[in-house]
Amino acid sequence: MKTWPPRWRAHWIWFERADLESAYTRGEPPERPLDGVAYLRRSFTLDRARAGRCRVTADSRYVLLCDGVELGRGPVRSQPWAWTFDEYALELDAGEHVLAAIVRHYGGATNASIPAQPVGALGFGSFLLEADLGDMLIASDDGWRACEAPYERRRRHEGPPPNEHVDGRAISHGWPAPGFDDADWPRACVVDPSGPGIRDARAPTEPYPVLQPRPIPPLAERVVDLASSDGVLFDAGEILCAHPILRIDAEPGTVIELRAGEALDDQGHPVLDVRDWRLRYTAAGVPGEAIESLEPVGLRYVGADVLEGRARGLTLYARERIFPRPPGASFSCSDPDLEAIWRAGVRTLDVCSTDAFIDCPGREQRAWLGDAYGHTILTLLVNPDTSLVRWMLRLHANGARPDGLLPMVAAGDFGLRATTIPDFTLLWVLALAHVHRWTGDDELLGELLPTATRGLNWFEQRRAADGLLHDLPGWVFIDWAQLERGSTFAPVDGLYALALDTIANITGDEQLRARADTTRAAFDAFWDPERGVYTDTAGGGRASQHTNALAILCGAAPRDRWDALLDHILDPARVRRTRTPGDPGPFEQRLNSQYLPPQGFDDTEHVVEAQPFFSHFVHQAVARAGRYEQLLALIRRWAPSAKQGTFGEYWDNRPGLASLCHAWAAVPLYDLIVHVLGIAPAAPGFATVKAEPHLGDLTSASATIASPQGWIGASASPEGATLHLPLGIAETLR
Repeated sequence: MKTWPPRWRAHWIWFERADLESAYTRGEPPERPLDGVAYLRRSFTLDRARAGRCRVTADSRYVLLCDGVELGRGPVRSQPWAWTFDEYALELDAGEHVLAAIVRHYGGATNASIPAQPVGALGFGSFLLEADLGDMLIASDDGWRACEAPYERRRRHEGPPPNEHVDGRAISHGWPAPGFDDADWPRACVVDPSGPGIRDARAPTEPYPVLQPRPIPPLAERVVDLASSDGVLFDAGEILCAHPILRIDAEPGTVIELRAGEALDDQGHPVLDVRDWRLRYTAAGVPGEAIESLEPVGLRYVGADVLEGRARGLTLYARERIFPRPPGASFSCSDPDLEAIWRAGVRTLDVCSTDAFIDCPGREQRAWLGDAYGHTILTLLVNPDTSLVRWMLRLHANGARPDGLLPMVAAGDFGLRATTIPDFTLLWVLALAHVHRWTGDDELLGELLPTATRGLNWFEQRRAADGLLHDLPGWVFIDWAQLERGSTFAPVDGLYALALDTIANITGDEQLRARADTTRAAFDAFWDPERGVYTDTAGGGRASQHTNALAILCGAAPRDRWDALLDHILDPARVRRTRTPGDPGPFEQRLNSQYLPPQGFDDTEHVVEAQPFFSHFVHQAVARAGRYEQLLALIRRWAPSAKQGTFGEYWDNRPGLASLCHAWAAVPLYDLIVHVLGIAPAAPGFATVKAEPHLGDLTSASATIASPQGWIGASASPEGATLHLPLGIAETLR
C-alpha cells in the first residue's frame, strides 16, 4: 500500500478559536475549555466513482462518518508526544458526498486521555483529516463547516468523561448525510500552533510532534439488543463494554434518562456505584430519532426513565467495541467447573481489552500497569494477534519517568500524578520477558530493554547495606490484601530478584544476576525459624502467601523448605482473607485498607491470603514445587464466581463496591494451559514446545492455544498426550 507523506497537507480545525490574546495580555495561560463537542462536515461532488483512503486524528476523540455511515472511532489512547492517527478506505460513487465528524475535546485529563500542553492555539480542541482520492484531495481546512454540538459542558477534574446530556432539539438532524444545507453553519476555524521554532503549522508539529499509524486493528463491533419486559429495565444478559443506543418515538421536549450498571439493587434498579453513569436526552420528536453515547461504559442492566413529557416507544441497544479475537482458542476437560472457569476467564479478558488493557469496563477503564501484566500473559494464550500486547508495552514505556519508574496508569490522568506504584514497574519487566519468551521478538526486546534496565536500576539505588530494599517511596501496592508494610517489605525484594533473574536469563547479564544473588542472600532476614515461614518485614511479624510464594519463585527459599512453606501458607486453618476496598465502610477506610492491621488476625499463627490477582504467583510456586493436585484445588476456587460469566476484582465482590469484571482475576487460564496441560515454549517464539501434562484427578483435558506459527492443539489423558503442531515448530520436548 502506498505510504502517506510525513507532512500532512491538511490543517487542524475546530469550531471556535481559543482566546489567546486576552489571556496572554493578562500574563496568564489561556483557560482551556472543558468537554467541548463539535460537529464538522465537508460536502463535495464527484464527477465519477473514485476509490481512495483517508487518515484522521483529533484532540481528543472523534467519530468519523461518510455519507451518514460511521467509518470508525479513535484515536487510540496514547501520549500527546506519541500521538496516533487512523486510516480508512473510501469507495465513492459519482455524486454528492459528505465527510463528517463528531469530535469531543476533554479539555483536561481523563481516565484514558492526557491533555496536550497547548502550543499557540493547538491544544484547545482540534481535528485533522486528509482524504486521498487519486487526483482529488479532501483535507480539513476552512472550507469545512463546524458548529458546537448540543452537549452540556460540565466542569470536572480527573476521572472518566462526564455523563452525557444532549438536547436533541438543537441537533440539525440529517447533518452528516448528503442533501443537508449547511449554508448557515459557520466555517471551521483553522487552528495553528505558534511559538519559538514553529515554522510550519502543518502536522506533525508540537504539541503532537509524532503522528504514527494506529498500532492495533479496529475494534470488533457487535450490536446487542437489550431485552425488556416492562420498557423500563433492559438486560443485556452479560456484562458488556459498550455504547448504549437509544431509539425513541416521543413528543418534542420529552426527557429520557438512561442509567447503566453491572448489577441490580434490592429494588431491581441498576447499581450506579462504582461509576454513576447516565445519559440524558431531550427528544426532538423527529422520525427515526436515536442517540448513541460517545463513551463506552461497562453494563449489563440499563434503566430508562421518562423525566418529562411522553414517550410512545423506547428501544435500547448496546454497541460493544472490544479488541478483536478470532475463534480458535479452547479448553475442555472432564470437570465442567474448570470449563466454566475457562469460559468466564476468556470473556473477562475480552471485555477488558479495548484500545488498551483496561482494569475494568464499569468503574475506571484505566490502563493500569499492574493489570497489564495479567492481561499480557493471558492474551498470548488465546489471541494470535499480539499487536495489543506490543502496544501496551510501548504505551507504558512511552510514559517512563526520568528516574526510570513507569507511571501506574498509561495515557491517563493517574499517569500524571507525582506518585506511582514502584512494584508495577517490576511487573512490566516480567511482562516484557514473557512476551519475548512467547513470541521470540528480539527487535521488540532490544527496543524496550533500556526501559527495563532503567527501571531495575531505580530499585538498586534503594538497596541498603543489609542487601534489602528499604523505605521505597510511592504507593507500594503488591496486592489489595493486608500485608505488613514496613521499612522493609519482602514481596518487593522477591519481585525484584525475580525480575533481575528473568532479564539476566535472556541477556546473559551477570551483573543483574549478581544483584539477584545479593537479594537472595539477604532474604533470610525475613525468615522466622520458629514458625518455619518468611514474614513480610525483616525481624518477624505478619506472614503472607505473597512473601512465601515469591521466596520460592525467586530462589531465596532453599528447596528443602518448599514443602513445609506451602503446607504452612495453604493450611485452611491458618489462612485468613483480609479486608479490601470492596468491603463496606467509610471510603477513606476502604481505600487505605492495605495499611490497616487485619481484624481477628494472630500474627504468630495466621497467614494473609492472596487476592485473585496475586494468586497467580502463589499458583506458580505450587507448580514449581510439583504439587499439581493442590493447584487444581486452588483453581477450583474460581468456580462460584464463574457462574456470573465474568470474574470480579476481589474474592468478595459486592455490587457498588467492586468491579464485577476485572481481567486481572482471570489468572487460572494460564494455569490450565501451562501447568495442567503443560504446554509452553521451550525456546523463545515456540521454536520448540514442551508438553508436560499434570492432570491430577482429571480423566481428560484438551486445548487449542495461539503461537507465532499458528494454533497448537493438545490433548491428554492418563494414558498419554497428543500434540498437533503448526509448521515452524521444529521439535517437541516431553
